[in-house]
Amino acid sequence: MCVEKTYVYVTLKGTVTLDEDPVTARADYERLGQRYKGTLEAAPPPPRSGSATSDLLSRERVSIHVRIDKVVSNRLR
Repeated sequence: MCVEKTYVYVTLKGTVTLDEDPVTARADYERLGQRYKGTLEAAPPPPRSGSATSDLLSRERVSIHVRIDKVVSNRLR
């Protein structure tokens, strides 16, 4: 996997496994949400039907796990 912006990049090389279990995928998605959005004290209101958020949350998910063997970067801080 490579992420780049102009001449700055990071490349991760390794073994990928795909987990198609929807329960695992939903748990992984929730864990990421907690990590990057923080824990909410009160549950947010449900998204409006037909909204972009509602559409996104209703999609099936898979989990992709990467065992990183090598990292290559250029000027990444």
